[in-house]
Amino acid sequence: MLLIAPSRQLCVENVQASVGLLEHLGFIINYNKSTVEPSQRAEFLGIIYDSTKMALELSEKKKQKMFSLLQEFTPGKVVSLRQWSSFVGFERLRYLELLKNDNNFDAKICLPERLTPELEWWKNHVGNSLNPIKQGAYKYEIFSDASTSGWGAFCDGGKARGFWTKNERRLHINRLELKAALFALKSFAKGSRNCEILLRLDNTTAVAYVNKMESFRKKGLPSSSLDIFEASLTESTHRQYAGPLKQWWSFCLDRSLDPYHPEEADVIQFLTSKFNEGAAYGTLNSIRSAISLISNNNIGQNRNISRFFKGIFMLRPAKPKYDRTWEVNIAFRKIEEWFPLHELSLDRLTKRLVFLLALCTAHRTQTLVAIKLSNIKRSSDGYEIEIPDRIKTSRPGVRQPLFVLPVFTDNPKLCIVSTIDAYIEATSKLRGEVDNLLITVKKPFKAASPATISRWIRTAMSRCSICERFTAHSTRHAATSAALKKGIDLETIRRTAGWSNNSQVFAKHYNKTIVSTKESFAKALML
Repeated sequence: MLLIAPSRQLCVENVQASVGLLEHLGFIINYNKSTVEPSQRAEFLGIIYDSTKMALELSEKKKQKMFSLLQEFTPGKVVSLRQWSSFVGFERLRYLELLKNDNNFDAKICLPERLTPELEWWKNHVGNSLNPIKQGAYKYEIFSDASTSGWGAFCDGGKARGFWTKNERRLHINRLELKAALFALKSFAKGSRNCEILLRLDNTTAVAYVNKMESFRKKGLPSSSLDIFEASLTESTHRQYAGPLKQWWSFCLDRSLDPYHPEEADVIQFLTSKFNEGAAYGTLNSIRSAISLISNNNIGQNRNISRFFKGIFMLRPAKPKYDRTWEVNIAFRKIEEWFPLHELSLDRLTKRLVFLLALCTAHRTQTLVAIKLSNIKRSSDGYEIEIPDRIKTSRPGVRQPLFVLPVFTDNPKLCIVSTIDAYIEATSKLRGEVDNLLITVKKPFKAASPATISRWIRTAMSRCSICERFTAHSTRHAATSAALKKGIDLETIRRTAGWSNNSQVFAKHYNKTIVSTKESFAKALML
């Protein structure tokens, strides 16, 4: 742990605070190997940390050791892998030789002649090696990207782009990404020295929708419409398809195949290789969808590929994450203890609210994040919350979620309406301009992310003694299962949870007709 401060006194305070925190957390500090007295030069593991130069350099002892090793290691000499491993800087050769020799460090290797330039470089630079400590003061922030057709870059409003030569197109996509970064540096940072530059590289190589949706362009669609087609893909779809497309691209490059016009046999061969690597049915289905997105051939409807997936299902059937769920009454009994509301800390009140919201709406954390104060309507009967933002279940012809949360007079200790009232009042002076209902519980107060809300729900579940194998998303299973058990009609459950109306599986097995009202789901769940 390296602590740097503008003055000696501030550095002393940093050390005291850090030591106190580490010891409070249960760590044991080895003072013999630690430097707790502030200084502008300190040595650690053979590296000198210099705060005046803001740089790292090798200690004299380390330099002398490396010089002696360089004199000993000459091309053509036979040495043991153990000796060679003592010199840091040739990890690739060490790794490959260990593979050849079954990780035997006592095996002998002959240093190849091709190492001569690298060994000479080390001899010339060990004595004056110096590496600046990065401070995060970036002179430029450069974005670059590459596909097999060309590259593009952006920096501070400026743009640069180019096309690959015929030989460059044969290179692996990872090399093209690096070349794109190099060209971006030459375009925007030419002549810059002794400064920090932040490079943002897209190495996911989701080439299908990079550079204005290259696959759609190849299908002959008008360039003016590509932005609209790109909007059809959500950010989560981009992330989901990035890995499969990278693997598919490498597969095609190795075999000189056109990834946009694949043959049926090539797709099946690729899917088979992933199946043999242990890919599950769902993973393979995701790969098929990714390839289908960029392919001009109708991969999704191909009869042989569909038959192939039936075989995969028989050999490696998809299994549900849970074969059972937890009892919501256990959670409700614990939530009743978190009362009265005005005595709860903000942290406890927040966890109570998100847990009740997750159970009473049966929606994902992604939807809870989208709740805005401006979309909440309060009445004497309770709350109506509109969700106009696009979520996972958003699609043409389907209404956006509308949460109807009634006042629960039968048991005020479980009333979600009073919980929302208390939460809005408790956060009114903390949220500033944040319109999101749910905000973080520590400074700086900002809109809570889906991951944060999931963590809050998991913490609340843990305090309710719910098995740790259940995730925050399991509230959706638990709430809808409990509603079915208590006789809530299927239409209400589907409407509340955002499911389609043609889910006949539930109707066949759980249909227990009762009188349906708009607030029946949230109210009946707690009774």
